[in-house]
Amino acid sequence: MHNQKKNWQIKLGIFLMVFSGVFFAMTLIIPMLDLPARTKVVGATISFVIMEVVFWAGGLLVGKELFTRYKKRLNPANWFKTQRCRACNTTEGSPPTHNSLPNVPDPSLPPETTHEKASHK
Repeated sequence: MHNQKKNWQIKLGIFLMVFSGVFFAMTLIIPMLDLPARTKVVGATISFVIMEVVFWAGGLLVGKELFTRYKKRLNPANWFKTQRCRACNTTEGSPPTHNSLPNVPDPSLPPETTHEKASHK
């Protein structure tokens, strides 16, 4: 029962974080509409504040680890970067160089930095 509740919270949190993008888009679109300047400023400001509240509410629901991961994925500056494995210094999708056997840690690395546990997602 507790696991289902946690799963529901995570799904809702991810939805809220993604849905905040709608308010972000509105923040960019509102200034282009044929409205009085005051209405544009107020509308864009309200949209931006709602975006932040919805995004951070989603972050609270998913927890620290997932929030950090999705925050990095939603940052447009990170969309086209190739990720490097800190354990073996290879790019995403390339075979590991430090260990050819799956799930066998490299004895020269700390246990938490094996290629399989690195962020190749």
